[in-house]
Amino acid sequence: MRVKDDGVGRLPFSSWHKCRTLDVLMALTEKQFHRIAKALAHPRRFEILQRIANCKEMACNDLKTEVPITPATLSHHITELSDAGLIELRREGKFMHMQLRRSVWKEYLAKLAKL
Repeated sequence: MRVKDDGVGRLPFSSWHKCRTLDVLMALTEKQFHRIAKALAHPRRFEILQRIANCKEMACNDLKTEVPITPATLSHHITELSDAGLIELRREGKFMHMQLRRSVWKEYLAKLAKL
């Protein structure tokens, strides 16, 4: 079992990861807020996020057939959305599956509504 030192004590990696994820979901920082806003500013990325959000999980291959862009450009957009924390990626063999992180999306919208 892998362990990660969280500064307070050593936790199993899976427990540490869950704690870190909960921290992010409960308090969206200004930096995270701006990162999400920047990712969504590109019309194609927003379209990709909408397509992912319309289903529980979407295979990258399915998205590639729906969006008329090169695989390299699609990969870049997916990376930007993932780095912003908006989507979760899951690899199954050679296939990548994407899912909207709805709790992050709700937190972003709540913070946006306060502006």
